[in-house]
Amino acid sequence: MSYISYIFSQIFVILLDVVDLILIARLIVSILLDEENRLFVIVFYMSETILTPFRVLFSKISFIRESPIDITYLIVMVIITVLRYMLLL
Repeated sequence: MSYISYIFSQIFVILLDVVDLILIARLIVSILLDEENRLFVIVFYMSETILTPFRVLFSKISFIRESPIDITYLIVMVIITVLRYMLLL
C-alpha cells in the first residue's frame, strides 16, 4: 500500500471514529437529557444528518419501517464497524 493511500485510509478511519462518537453521544444524551437542552439539540441535529439518508434508504423495507425501535441506528453502527475493519486490514 502506498504512503498516500495509507494516509487517506487513516483519515477516513478517523472520520468514521468521529461519526461513531456522534452516534454514541446521541445515545447517551437522549437517555440523560431532556429535549429542550441545548446539548441535546446540537447532538441530535449532528446525528440526524448522518442517519437521515439511511432512514430514507431503508424506509422501503417494511420490517425496518414498522419496527418499534430505531434499527437504522444499529445498521449504521454495523456499517461503520465493517468499513473501519476493512480499512484497517
